[in-house]
Amino acid sequence: MSTHPVTRQLLRAVGGAGAATCVLTVCAVPAAAYTVTADTTRMVCSVDPEEEGSDVVQFWRTLDEDARNQRLDELDEADPGLRSAIEAYDSPTNGPDSPTPADLQRRIGEAGGTEGLGMLTTLTAEDAGVPGEPTGHKTEYTEQEARDAATAIGADPGAKVGEALWEQAATGPRLEVIRAELFTGRAGDYNRTQEHLRQSLVECADELRDAEPLPTWIWFLGGAATLAVLAVALTAFRNSRKPNRHAA
Repeated sequence: MSTHPVTRQLLRAVGGAGAATCVLTVCAVPAAAYTVTADTTRMVCSVDPEEEGSDVVQFWRTLDEDARNQRLDELDEADPGLRSAIEAYDSPTNGPDSPTPADLQRRIGEAGGTEGLGMLTTLTAEDAGVPGEPTGHKTEYTEQEARDAATAIGADPGAKVGEALWEQAATGPRLEVIRAELFTGRAGDYNRTQEHLRQSLVECADELRDAEPLPTWIWFLGGAATLAVLAVALTAFRNSRKPNRHAA
């Protein structure tokens, strides 16, 4: 499936937390904020991929929290107290008496879960002291790139993301199925965030277009037109000074 860089960034944000390799490690969903600012000095649209207040970030954060909570409730039904144990481990104030990651992972497996412990906690890689990898997000767009990105969003961007989530859920743990189910019910909200993004990209592209200096030939054309007007005016003036042959 071919997608524009903006969409690919979002799909990476969606899929990052679902890696099956997150067994005893801490996994996190990278932010995917879309605040678009016109830099008329450098003639680019700057996109901030980390802004906390972005409606896109808030959408995915809420969806992931709800999916995690639902899965913890399910696991707790199979092993009462498992949710509390995971939350105790997840707490910033956990101490030496907190459950060990190995013990929690064992209990998750015995409760029928295939998720890694990191997928069921709120800890980020930075919280665990693991250096984060570069996100590779595209942060600058020319005027034409911004217009192309806006067009690529399409009328129903949620359909493409939903398809990707269900493909991931087909081979992933139960948590991925819950995430896909929740997204399906909230696709309209997601589409509204993307419409805001589309409008921001178009507005930024328009601002760059309006700020672009006129090409040199326009000035030459304007100068030639001015000279032509002056020549006409001068000719008219000279003609007005000639004696009128009909004058008495």
